Amino acid sequence: MFEKTVAEMEVQLGKTPWLASDTYTLADAEITPYIERIDRLGLAGLWENRPRVADWFARIKARPSYKAIADYPPTDYDDTGRDGLKDWPRIKQLIAA
Repeated sequence: MFEKTVAEMEVQLGKTPWLASDTYTLADAEITPYIERIDRLGLAGLWENRPRVADWFARIKARPSYKAIADYPPTDYDDTGRDGLKDWPRIKQLIAA
């Protein structure tokens, strides 16, 4: 599901700077928590070959509103230990299959 979503984001971001238009909209705000969670889990490999999504996420993280997500919840949120980093090679194989 996320592979398809990120692929669709890459295509759309080739047409407009933001997901729905030339300006930041609710579409960008809505998907941000999901992309942020994928990143926290160490699964940013989903956009390693998608430069538009990587650029979009960098611009999202530069927005003042991103601080509300980045700072919440407190440190216990990251107890996942970025498990995705160790599992990414296998996940990448499964996506390719």
